[in-house]
Amino acid sequence: MRKHSRHEDDDDDHLDGAAGRFGDDDTWTPAAAGAALIWALRLARAVAGPTGPRGYGNGMPDVVYTAEEVREMVALTDVPRITATSAMISRMEAVLNWQGRYLAVDPALVGDSRVLKVYLRCRANKVSFAKECKRRGWGRTRSYEQRDRALSAISQGLVRDRVPLFRV
Repeated sequence: MRKHSRHEDDDDDHLDGAAGRFGDDDTWTPAAAGAALIWALRLARAVAGPTGPRGYGNGMPDVVYTAEEVREMVALTDVPRITATSAMISRMEAVLNWQGRYLAVDPALVGDSRVLKVYLRCRANKVSFAKECKRRGWGRTRSYEQRDRALSAISQGLVRDRVPLFRV
C-alpha cells in the first residue's frame, strides 16, 4: 500500500489554475498570490524571449531567405508568442515587485523569500520543485513550509494594501 505524503513530487498543483478557484470573496489568498506570481514569470519569459550573451558567432554575412523559407522556419519553431497588452505588462511588473515589497522588509523572511524564488522559477519552467530541493540539499517539508509562509506574507500585504484581486 502506498503511503501518502503531504508533499508529493508535484503536490503544489493547488496553485495551478488557482485563479479559477478564488472563491466568492475577493480576498487574496496564498494560492491566488502564487498563481499570479507564476503567471507573471511565464508572461515575462514569453514576452522578453531569451536573454543573455548570444554565444559564439562568426563574421560571415547573414543568409538571405525567401519568404517561403521564412514561413517554414516560423512554422517549425514551438516558441509560444504571446501578444501582451499594456495593461498585462503593467500588472506583470507590479506582481514581480511583490517579493521585494512584502518579503524584503522583514529580515525573518529572507530564507522564505529565497525558497519562494526557487519555487517560482521551478513552476514557471515546469521543473519539479521537490527535485530541486533535493539537489540543493534542502529538506522538502521545510521548503514547502517556507514557501507557504512567504506566499502568506505576500497575500497579507496585498490585503493590507487593498490591492484588488485580479483573475489571471
